[in-house]
Amino acid sequence: MYSNIKLDLVSAKAEATAFDCLPHFCKLPLKWADANRIKINEGNILIQSIAHYLANIELFEYSLTTDSVINFSVSEPSFLMFVTAQGSHLCYSPPGDYKKNIPRGDHAVLILTFSIDWTMRKCKRLPEMQPLITHFQNAPDQYFSLPHSGLASSIFKTLGKLDHKTNHLDVDADIHVFINDTFNKYYSKLISKKTTKTYHQQKAEDIAKFIEEHFATEIAQDLPQLASRFMVSERNLARIAKLAFGIPLHEHVIKTRMKASLHQMIETKKPIYEIARQNGYQDPHYFSKAFKKHFGMPPSQVDRTKDNALHALLGVQSCQQLS
Repeated sequence: MYSNIKLDLVSAKAEATAFDCLPHFCKLPLKWADANRIKINEGNILIQSIAHYLANIELFEYSLTTDSVINFSVSEPSFLMFVTAQGSHLCYSPPGDYKKNIPRGDHAVLILTFSIDWTMRKCKRLPEMQPLITHFQNAPDQYFSLPHSGLASSIFKTLGKLDHKTNHLDVDADIHVFINDTFNKYYSKLISKKTTKTYHQQKAEDIAKFIEEHFATEIAQDLPQLASRFMVSERNLARIAKLAFGIPLHEHVIKTRMKASLHQMIETKKPIYEIARQNGYQDPHYFSKAFKKHFGMPPSQVDRTKDNALHALLGVQSCQQLS
């Protein structure tokens, strides 16, 4: 199997490099790889390649003195996995010319070019991979990527272990395992992300329902108690509440209390201190301050006998605050 990825470097000077002559910036020497060093005006690139019938493995290590743009081309339809320090993602790339911005310094990019047939067979048994296959079949001229996952450290570490093999037959089998496991790890991470997202959405719905029913109670603003009730950490509770309401939990509780208070002031003749108590404020003075902050006037200045006037007076503010 040969590489589908070709670098297009105008100022490049390439030379084959033996394993015992790899440049100093090489952080992951691969004994079983073919190595080529490319010198460009901006610095050096080392490419270590391992050909396998499941995938072509290419490790690009850059040592650049300035920020650079690397031009490369994909020669035929390809399923590629890119692995960098920032994470990994699996994509479909149609033939064409591409560019990648590389910041100055030392960087590594691992690219696995998977066999089309193997990837198709593999994805048929993995539901979360179906969008990749569907795109390849229906829109082969368009680039498509699955989500990023943070597997870089694990993948680079596993690849480095291949260097300790001393038998060619063992290496071939281990490369097979590495390619298959890398694909499986990415899929597992994809499933995990979806499961976590679904879990958080369900928790968000549960929290929203609870706050709607208990906004006037003390627990509505008691993060430790709420976290214990929903069996999450306080930090995760804050995140899930933001997912549920779009604003921090305490702001949503205040917003809900003010909405209920305003409704009672318009629709009932209850005294303000009673409305305050029924909506979670034992201190009428504190309620008055919160009401004024929210609506721009204290409750004592609201003419509760003139509903139309009240709506007109508070309409803009209440619509903004209660939407």
